[in-house]
Amino acid sequence: FGIINSFFTLGRAFSFAYGGLCAAIQIHADLLGSLIGAPVSFFDQNPSGRILNRLVCQESSANSAIQKHP
Repeated sequence: FGIINSFFTLGRAFSFAYGGLCAAIQIHADLLGSLIGAPVSFFDQNPSGRILNRLVCQESSANSAIQKHP
């Protein structure tokens, strides 16, 4: 019984890690796609540091939210 339980626990851990990785990749791709698709006037109105800070904050909050759900 212990070995079967260990395999299921290992499978669960890998599936959550894989799911988190896929979610992080998708979020990054969506954010980057939105940023690349923004009009030039957006970049004229906003400094690059503010854009970069916002992007990092969004990814950081999304990654921490993904990690909290085991």
